[in-house]
Amino acid sequence: MRKRKKVRTIISIIAIIVCAVIILPTPGDSAEESEFSYLYAIRGGILIHDIGILGSSKENGADFNMEVILKSPELLKCIWAPHPHLGIAIHSQGETHQIYSGLTWEEQFCNNFFINLGLGLTLHSGNLRCSHGCHDKELGSALLFREALEAGYQISRHHTLSLIFFHISNARLCSENDGMNHLGVRYGYSF
Repeated sequence: MRKRKKVRTIISIIAIIVCAVIILPTPGDSAEESEFSYLYAIRGGILIHDIGILGSSKENGADFNMEVILKSPELLKCIWAPHPHLGIAIHSQGETHQIYSGLTWEEQFCNNFFINLGLGLTLHSGNLRCSHGCHDKELGSALLFREALEAGYQISRHHTLSLIFFHISNARLCSENDGMNHLGVRYGYSF
C-alpha cells in the first residue's frame, strides 16, 4: 500500500510538470516567434479504461487523457523525425493512473487525415502483484512499455479530432503481465 501511494505521489508531481509545460511560455529567438514555439500539439480526451481487446478487462471506468507533443528536434531526423510526447491518463475509478512519455511518428495523407504511431514508457499506480485469490490486474512492474495507434482528421489549421488505441504491458519481462488496453476519442490543438 505504501509503494502504491508513492507511485501516485510521483504521478501527481509529473502531472503538475506536464501542466507547467503547457502553461509556461518559453522565450523565442525573435518577436515573430510564438511563445509556444517548442510545441507541436496538445491533445486531450476521454478513453474507455481497460477494454477487453487483446486481453481481459478487470477495471471499469474512463480515463481523462492529456498529452503534450513537442516539435521534432533536429537530432531525431535520422529516425524519420518523431515528435517527443509527454502525457497523463487519470482513471475515473482511481485504480490505475498513468504518466507516460515517448516518441510519436505522424504521417499525414489525403489532405486532412493523419495516423500516429507512439512508442514509449509509462509509470502507473496499479497493482504489480496480488495476494492469493485476488482478481485484480497484475501489471508486474511499475514501469511498462506503451504502444499507441491514433487516426484522426485535421478539421482546420489548428483543430483535430481522433480515435486512439494504446496498450501497456511489461512485454513478459515479469511473470505477472496482465497488460491493459484503452480506446478513446481526443480533441487536439496544433500549433
